[in-house]
Amino acid sequence: MRALGKMASVGVLAAGLVVATTPSASAAVSGAFGNVSWNVRASASTDSTVLARISPSGSVPCWTATCTGRVTGGYYKCAHETETYNTWTPLNYKGRKGWVADRCVTLGRIA
Repeated sequence: MRALGKMASVGVLAAGLVVATTPSASAAVSGAFGNVSWNVRASASTDSTVLARISPSGSVPCWTATCTGRVTGGYYKCAHETETYNTWTPLNYKGRKGWVADRCVTLGRIA
């Protein structure tokens, strides 16, 4: 009986280890979201193909976990602004690298 009890304890411990090493389904994801509709583009330029138009309630995850990889690209103006910017952040749009004019959106936790 003691042997069976020890085996059960080991089984519970092993199961606990598996659970502890499995990624959480609610892990934080960083991405882009905005107050107005915005575009995901094929490259860091307003001349590039629009891969998607994202609604104000939508979001797209960043290409990297912490939204790094910003590049200098084509110049743009955000909605209702007069200043021009040229920084772009890579996003993961359906498994494809896309780019967002990062001064026109908010980058942060989306899930």
